[in-house]
Amino acid sequence: MLPGIGFYTAQDLARRNARVILACRSQEKGEAAVRAIIEETGNTAVMYRHLDVSLLASVRGFVADFLSNETRLDILVNNAGVAGHFNFVSIIHIALSRDYKYKSYDSYCLMPRGA
Repeated sequence: MLPGIGFYTAQDLARRNARVILACRSQEKGEAAVRAIIEETGNTAVMYRHLDVSLLASVRGFVADFLSNETRLDILVNNAGVAGHFNFVSIIHIALSRDYKYKSYDSYCLMPRGA
C-alpha cells in the first residue's frame, strides 16, 4: 500500500523538527510509518500510539494516555474517517479541548480531479 496524505503530513512535520505522534489503528503499519519517517528525516521524536476511532474505548484510552503523558498539543491533524460515524472524531476534539487550547483546521475531502 502506498503512503497517503497522513503519512506525508507527518513526514513534513517531522522534517520541521516537530514531535509527532502517529495515532493509527494498525500497529504494524503505524510502526512501519514511524521507522520510514525517522529514516527519511532523522527526527527521532516520532512515535506510534494505537487509536481506532470506530471504538469509543480506544478513543477514551488514547485521550487518557495523551493527557497523562503529554504537556501540550500544538497541532491536531485529523486524517481519520469512519463511514457513518463522523461523530467519533469530534469526541477526540472535545476531550482534548478541555485541557488544551488549539485551532482545528479540518480538511474532510482531498481527492484528485475526476475521482
